[in-house]
Amino acid sequence: SPASSSSQMMATSAPPGAGGPPGPRKKSGGLASGMDLDAQYAAKVRPWLELAEDLRTLSLDNTLQVPQICVMGDQSSGKSSVLEALSGVPFPRGSGLVTRCPCRMVMRRSSPGAGWSATAGTTSGNQSIAADSPEQLTNIIARLMDSLTRSSGGFATEAIVVRLSSPDAPDLTVVDLPGIVRTATAGQSQAVVEEVNSLIEEYLGQERTIILAVIPANQDVATVDILERARRVDPLGERTLGVLTKPDLIGPGNEEEVVAVLTNVRKPLKLGYVMVKNRSQAQIKQKTSGESAKADETRFFSTHPVFSRLDKRLFGIKNLTTSLTKLLVARIQDELAPMKRHVEVLLSKVRADVRAVDSRGSAETPNERQKLLVTITQEIIRHLNDCVRGEYRDRLIVCHPNLRLYTRALVIFQELQRRVSEGAPEFRGKEFVASLATQLDGLRGRELPGFMSAQSFYMFIQEYVDAWLAPARMAAAQTRALAGEVVAELVENIAVSYPVLRDALQDLTASILEQTEDKAVKLLEGLVQREKDPFTVNEFLQAHINKLRYDRFAAAVEKSFVSVDKSQGGNYFQQNSSNSAAAKGARGNTTSNNGTSSGAARDSPPGGGSSSSPKRGGGGGFGSSSSVSGSSWQASKEHVASSLRHWYRDAHGVSSAANAEDMAAILEAYWTLASKRFVDNACMCLDDTILSTICPKLQEKCYTLVHDDGRLESYFAEDPNIVKKRKELSQTLDRLAKANAAMASIQATRTSSSSYSGLRKGGVVGESGGPRDSPAAPGAAGRPANLSVVVRLTMHVGDQGLGLQLADEDGAVVVRGFRPGSHGQRAGVCLGDVLLEINGNTPGSFMATIQKLKALDHGPVALTLERGPRSVAPAPS
Repeated sequence: SPASSSSQMMATSAPPGAGGPPGPRKKSGGLASGMDLDAQYAAKVRPWLELAEDLRTLSLDNTLQVPQICVMGDQSSGKSSVLEALSGVPFPRGSGLVTRCPCRMVMRRSSPGAGWSATAGTTSGNQSIAADSPEQLTNIIARLMDSLTRSSGGFATEAIVVRLSSPDAPDLTVVDLPGIVRTATAGQSQAVVEEVNSLIEEYLGQERTIILAVIPANQDVATVDILERARRVDPLGERTLGVLTKPDLIGPGNEEEVVAVLTNVRKPLKLGYVMVKNRSQAQIKQKTSGESAKADETRFFSTHPVFSRLDKRLFGIKNLTTSLTKLLVARIQDELAPMKRHVEVLLSKVRADVRAVDSRGSAETPNERQKLLVTITQEIIRHLNDCVRGEYRDRLIVCHPNLRLYTRALVIFQELQRRVSEGAPEFRGKEFVASLATQLDGLRGRELPGFMSAQSFYMFIQEYVDAWLAPARMAAAQTRALAGEVVAELVENIAVSYPVLRDALQDLTASILEQTEDKAVKLLEGLVQREKDPFTVNEFLQAHINKLRYDRFAAAVEKSFVSVDKSQGGNYFQQNSSNSAAAKGARGNTTSNNGTSSGAARDSPPGGGSSSSPKRGGGGGFGSSSSVSGSSWQASKEHVASSLRHWYRDAHGVSSAANAEDMAAILEAYWTLASKRFVDNACMCLDDTILSTICPKLQEKCYTLVHDDGRLESYFAEDPNIVKKRKELSQTLDRLAKANAAMASIQATRTSSSSYSGLRKGGVVGESGGPRDSPAAPGAAGRPANLSVVVRLTMHVGDQGLGLQLADEDGAVVVRGFRPGSHGQRAGVCLGDVLLEINGNTPGSFMATIQKLKALDHGPVALTLERGPRSVAPAPS
């Protein structure tokens, strides 16, 4: 992680067990001053700090977390004194809540001989106040703080921004936060406690923020609130640096406890601790200068009986400054790629938002308004056609599921089918058949006994078909409402800038849909009327009637056999169930062509023998002697025959009940056929009359407005809110584009540099055109095990691409495998390599990288890879 890389940098610079941050790197020429970095080092540091400041200046704080250092601690813990020592500016001091709002101090070293200069302002203000001296700057900061907190009960979340330039200033940016408040003092609101704590927690929770925890050395570290808060958000201490203040107030005999903290034995932090001695209140009253205070600090630690024996890099504001600069720069470097990917995602989203509020052209002149109307109309009709046809390829329809008109219309059609089906009479119910018999008796005319009246059938069908009209009308109304809703949403998304035009188009749509619904309802009424006059040449009717009759016969047979089983005590069929298949086969073999059984089989038991010889057939038949006696079989046969005779007389005899049974079967068969036909016809009617006509009719109505410039002028009056939103989005897009360009620029500089990894150890760049001259895989002779190199390989894209298997690991695109015959493997790509660039361009997110690799044409491609200690050269394929 970025924080761990920073801690590793410190570990390599400090002696074992020191636990504190490193001192400055010594190079030829030394330091320009006690607080300055050398010129070469500063040249590397400055661009990264300026990048972070540029990102903040672009007002991206709400959308992009930029690495920063925040000074946090209890009230009167010495926070402002630390900031004063870093900047040379005497910040307001005192007890209680002195720092009443965040204060961001942007410090830059000016060239030797340049004067001291500073400005101060607020994050919301457009103007800054210039200061000619540190004392004047202190007064300006106090006035700005009073101004921000005057109306907010003594506390504000808005920040003061101080920009300081001086030959003695470090290249560093820090944020001073109000001290932790536990109880409200006199004149303070209780809400201040919650507001301050909320502000501190907000900064603590930002993962790219380095926590500079200020702790009085004379206080028990176990009771320090800021360390506990930091531990909750940074449990490993990877982004927390402790600063011990007020060493001159440590009680006698307590030095060992302080040394245990300072050397990272107690309450260890990966970034360690630094101890500083700031100006005391007596020195402030005596107006001791900053240089004198630094000299006093150096003398104090060098002569202290305990601290003088420890590593010198654990003490002093100079070492703290150098450590903070290194930490911040390393943090910015490590977070550059994730920040860039985040900005690219934001750019994509904002571009989509800008397209959504696009005015689609100028509307200043009559000619421009005519063209704009035609453009918008064509766009609406094109999308609406896709919605009606159910072709959802366009991004607008994909992103707005409510625009999928035909999919939603199918729900209405299925609802119509359900409502019609639920209205079906209970044709097979006893009550229905009994009622039908009563009605048939009431309608009997000159028909002879045994004959049914066709007029009765017509009357019944007409009554049932009438019930279809209500759900059909409801479906028409729902289809109209759905079409109007889809058109309205389309217009809202396409003519987003023109509210008057949107209203006009929706009015036109409503008028068209009203007419088409009336026409559809008339057609539906005609369909219902047509179905009242029964007609079909479909063989389904005859087949369905026969099926219904057969089903009733099968039920009667089943009932007769069940009654036999009951008469035998429930054991007859249970005893013979093992032979039922054989019995069915026997019955099938004795069936003649006309469906009747032969005489021999008709009088024989299922076992194959006569009634007087039940043992014939070897005992394996349905009625074998081992199961049933001949007399039992004869009784069962007579019982079944009697039951079926009764059923036949009831179902097919000359009676009202028999006629009702037959009429019910015919009515059910025809109702099933006619209802399916009606639902299909009704859905096609709604589709053709309402859905399919809305596009041409709306287009025709819109084009009639082309020459009415009076209306057009009012139509294209833009919505002020949309204009404002478009302006804000354009500004955001511009800021994001500048931020992306700034990060790309510094990344390109970093890539092309001989030390590709910036300030991090091990920056080596290798150029390669193939496997023979590519840098060796990790572990090769002459290369440290922890050294990372950047390799540029050129290879050819084949039919199967590069043959690389990639993985997304914490935002990095890592090579984790090769396909057979991989061109990348042959070119020298190693397992564990991190893909940085494709043809010199940063690919972006993992999915964007995959898409760019897939889009590569046949031919050469240059990949820039970071090869670390864990990269492994694969075995030859």
